[in-house]
Amino acid sequence: MIDWLEHQGHVPGPSGVPTLVRQFATMETPITQQGVTPEEDGWRIDFTSGNEVILFAIDHPSVTALQILTYRAEMRTRGAMGRVYLKMLIDVAHEPEQFSRDVRDAVLGWTDWSPYHAAFYLKEDQFPTRIELGVVCEGPGTVWIRNIALLSTPIV
Repeated sequence: MIDWLEHQGHVPGPSGVPTLVRQFATMETPITQQGVTPEEDGWRIDFTSGNEVILFAIDHPSVTALQILTYRAEMRTRGAMGRVYLKMLIDVAHEPEQFSRDVRDAVLGWTDWSPYHAAFYLKEDQFPTRIELGVVCEGPGTVWIRNIALLSTPIV
């Protein structure tokens, strides 16, 4: 998505403050339940091999076009044998499913709690019908995730 925006001549910047679309608490049940357990004000995810876990979905989110959607969370890892990163899937009516992930901030091995994010720029006439928030671990390992939120920021 950033490549498309750069090809258009500029990457739009925020023109307002982020607003909270949705935050998730430990009492909520993740979509993927195998290997996912509530722990430490968040969730522990035990990956036995490289795969993706879909934690939560928001159907018909109240966001408009020309927004930056930001999936924000804190993670820590133990023994991650492959890259670990956040991934956001976005369904937009009449378009193929799109996604955002920030592999530049991917981690592996043993890490302490740190903030991470994945951002997606909604173009004009793009109105999401569903947004899924997940975690990818490209190998076996354990990931803890907490303070999961989806934010929306208007763009210029």
